Amino acid sequence: LKVDINKIFLKQWNLLVGTKISNINTKNENLYFTGEQPDINIDNARSNKFDYKEDIYAFYSSLSKDWDKWSFNAGFRIENTKYSGQSNTTNEGFQKDRVDLFPSIFIQKKIGENHLINSSFGRRILRPAYEKLNPFIDFQNPFNYSTGNPNLKPAFSNTLEFSYLLKNKYYFNTGYKRTSDLIGNVLVREGDLTVISTYQNLSDEDYYFLSASIPINLTDWWKINTYLNLYNKKVIVNNGINKNEYSQSTLFFYGNNTFSIPKNITIELSGYY
Repeated sequence: LKVDINKIFLKQWNLLVGTKISNINTKNENLYFTGEQPDINIDNARSNKFDYKEDIYAFYSSLSKDWDKWSFNAGFRIENTKYSGQSNTTNEGFQKDRVDLFPSIFIQKKIGENHLINSSFGRRILRPAYEKLNPFIDFQNPFNYSTGNPNLKPAFSNTLEFSYLLKNKYYFNTGYKRTSDLIGNVLVREGDLTVISTYQNLSDEDYYFLSASIPINLTDWWKINTYLNLYNKKVIVNNGINKNEYSQSTLFFYGNNTFSIPKNITIELSGYY
């Protein structure tokens, strides 16, 4: 259920106020059987019934205005999330109640007819998938099983971004994103032989990026679109005992060639690295 109200006042200032209610209720049932016909029985040790309920109550607002050369938009969103899970097989359950705030701001400036500059900041949430919260034990073999973690927290990212558009054709973009409490898959030893596969909030991530999109018209019949992305990603892994950092810089390039030949035939040649 979503309700928005827009109000324009004081020389084209635009105020948006809204609310949204989201209710999710899922029932998951995986049944395993053992035996042969006609004596088939449910294998309770491997079967799983998991119910998950999630209620999100959100309130948001934004204020924006466009001038001849400037555009401005600032907003915030506050969410109250209540979620619970119940494994009817293991009789384990969990309940969580959290409140989160998500601010955002966007500023744009035109410089003459050929230049456009944007800057923005925003905060986002990455919620764990339902199955990763399910505490049910799924046996792969006598010495290996997987299980969810009902104590997982969502991950949050804060992104600061700048972009530049030249002649409405050439696009350049740079920025930084910080993500905290990323969810990772971990292997845990139980005893001498058993290995458990589960999930934990393991790491934080720093992501720096620089990208460009440049179209090139070599001739009337040969056009090239190029995209270049250079980024550095640093992951900080902390499992409560050890803390390690891993960093990698990566270059991504994509090029698309379009050839127009007689009789309205077009040929494309593209590749990426």
